[in-house]
Amino acid sequence: MEIDDRESRVTGLLLGCAAGDSLGLPGERLGRKRWASRFPGPLRQRFLFGHGMVSDDTELSILVAQAVLSSAGDSESFLLSLSWRLRYWLLFLPGGCGWATLRAVLRLWFGVSCRESGVKSAGNGAAVRSAVLGALFPDPVERRDFVRLSTRMTHRDERAYVGALAAAEMAALTLRIPIGRKPEQEEVSARLRMAASGDAEWTELVDRMETGWRNAMTVEAFADSLGLAKGVSGYVYHTVPVAVYGWFLHYGDVTATLESVIKCGGDTDSTGAIAGALAGAAAGESGIPPEYLDRICDYPWSVTFLRRLGEQLARFSKGVPATVVPTAYWAIPFRNLLFGATVYVHILLRLLLFWR
Repeated sequence: MEIDDRESRVTGLLLGCAAGDSLGLPGERLGRKRWASRFPGPLRQRFLFGHGMVSDDTELSILVAQAVLSSAGDSESFLLSLSWRLRYWLLFLPGGCGWATLRAVLRLWFGVSCRESGVKSAGNGAAVRSAVLGALFPDPVERRDFVRLSTRMTHRDERAYVGALAAAEMAALTLRIPIGRKPEQEEVSARLRMAASGDAEWTELVDRMETGWRNAMTVEAFADSLGLAKGVSGYVYHTVPVAVYGWFLHYGDVTATLESVIKCGGDTDSTGAIAGALAGAAAGESGIPPEYLDRICDYPWSVTFLRRLGEQLARFSKGVPATVVPTAYWAIPFRNLLFGATVYVHILLRLLLFWR
């Protein structure tokens, strides 16, 4: 893969994550039927007067990426850098933060070691930020090491690690395949199984994915088979299989991937972020519909910022010196204030429409 191609793929991963996150955000926690009723028609940005903003899912992926760059790939430096980035991220009062991540970062602030700060949770918080690690570390041993370090800082349940590793493995596999080609299903399944050999629940999920892919089962039907007809939950063994299933079923088609996954309802920003990251890596930056990105109105987490970050990550992944992308930290409190206020407006609208 040439450097320009890799840059397009890594940037596509970041932009796909932001696109899926921002498109799914307005309908987070809505059931499938309420989503269809509330947001009919094709996916488009609906968070803020026809524009989109990203949630903690994209922000955490950015923190992980910046930590890798600042550490130059040294695992101990990465651990230290990510722990402090998480601490300061929480100080800015982000509008969306998972319960497990919140507790873990508070433990960091109270002096708990970053190797022991994770809480017992099988949520999807670690999985949503792990695709970028798969793109940056082609060596499987190194990739697993970094995914485990990142995961255990916030989630110490082994299932959280399995889901995070599965997302990273799919990203790593995607970047090995030229644009326009699709991985073999057998290799996809083998990598998924390796994420948790001996875990009966995970093995059954992979079996269900294989059956669904062979029979061209829709993403909604696959979600139904997992008991998720009312929406995909934040349990990592729900979120990751649905996102991965949609990514491979519609491989290389960002629109079809996000439409099918997000419209399942539930934790739509997280499923959208994971599926979007994988789909963006498969299609490259040019394969993401411009309308998904043009109306993302966010700062400092802008599309321009993500493109700059993608350029540096591509340099790192090729062994070329790379630097941390400067961030306008002064803008984050104002941005988070706007984000939080908009979330409350959405909650109020849901209550009004529910009782209408």
